[in-house]
Amino acid sequence: PFLFNNKKTHFRTLTMGIVQPDGTHEYFIYDKIKLFLAASDYDESKLFDDDFMSSEEAHYMLTTNLMANKHLYKKNHGSMKGFDPWGVVLDLEDSVGTEMYNHVYTNSLDIHQSVFNIVDSKMECEPTEVSLYDDSCFYIFASDIAMDKNGDIYLLEINGGMGLFGVFKDEEIRQMADSAASLLKIPEFPYEIVDTSSWEKINVV
Repeated sequence: PFLFNNKKTHFRTLTMGIVQPDGTHEYFIYDKIKLFLAASDYDESKLFDDDFMSSEEAHYMLTTNLMANKHLYKKNHGSMKGFDPWGVVLDLEDSVGTEMYNHVYTNSLDIHQSVFNIVDSKMECEPTEVSLYDDSCFYIFASDIAMDKNGDIYLLEINGGMGLFGVFKDEEIRQMADSAASLLKIPEFPYEIVDTSSWEKINVV
């Protein structure tokens, strides 16, 4: 796997699907990507140690999510006091630089273009989803992506839940929600129109 500071990683990418009031579908990808770190350092030699692989320590070495980091921090410190989630969920571009960020972003865009080409015919508004005007709505998806040491990108999963809280800061979420709503082409839109440049349109055939 790709390591950052000797820790296993994965990336969180956000995409959005919109059903416009006229029934057309549009898809976008968010330009802020998050980097998740495992809780403890990666040691490839331990992968062949059956005792280690069945232990709690293996979980901390291999699992790249916020919860594993919280568990290990509490185990080591006795409480969550002083835990900094922004120390284990990082901005990708700030952490690895623009060149690698562009590599991940471009490959993520290509992957999601393929995904949305497949599922486009299934996109529709559900009564339980965000519906702002008649039959229009938007969905924000959280995708988990991994990269190996050769730079090859793999889609792990796409989560139906937004996966925002605890990953993006409150101000980021507010801006994201406002810009997402602004992309809906609703007559007499009741909210302030905001900058939507962080969302790049994904072309779907």
